[in-house]
Amino acid sequence: MVMSQAPSLRIHRREFLTRACVALLCLVIIFPLAAHAEPGAVQKLAPGVFVWQGDRDKREPANCMWVIFKDYVVVIDANFPWAAHEILTKIKETTEKPIRYVLNTHYHSDHSFGNSIFTDAGATIVNSEATDAENRDSKGFATWNDAAHPLTGAHQEYASITFSDRLVFDDGTQRVEMIRLGPAHSKGDSVAYLPKQRIVATGDLCVTWGFGNNVGDPGAS
Repeated sequence: MVMSQAPSLRIHRREFLTRACVALLCLVIIFPLAAHAEPGAVQKLAPGVFVWQGDRDKREPANCMWVIFKDYVVVIDANFPWAAHEILTKIKETTEKPIRYVLNTHYHSDHSFGNSIFTDAGATIVNSEATDAENRDSKGFATWNDAAHPLTGAHQEYASITFSDRLVFDDGTQRVEMIRLGPAHSKGDSVAYLPKQRIVATGDLCVTWGFGNNVGDPGAS
């Protein structure tokens, strides 16, 4: 496996934006698949690439994508703890390989509160530096108060690996480029771009429901 990090935003910003724009154009192909998926369903987007459709009615709104590398699995977004348990089961139905890395596209609860479910299973959390800072500053986990959806069995889990602008996982079979594009929906928004398959997981930078594109977060732009 090769992990590499871009040293300078000044040098790479244009490349990031160009690649991101190309990737976002590919959503013309990806969105129809997601739009017709049943909540909780798993779709195979490409060899070794799967997406689990979130279920807003069950308060499991964030989609989850995973990429199966030669020896391990990379997951994009952890959802809430109760959803993370469901996702783990679905991943195990597609591969016996261990989950090694989980990227939070941003720090919001529906993308990061399930982190500990994955770390308890042996995974490492990966965030942009800005997302990690937002997560550590947030009091959302500690002040959570929803009797219908308790955080039972979970705990606050922060990133063990952070990157400034770009982090690449490449083992010769799969390549995932984690690219920070925020501030936008939050300060640290990142996408996971698969250049070979021309697939991108956007987190909440691009959604199919109206009120998701909010600027209510303190770090939004």
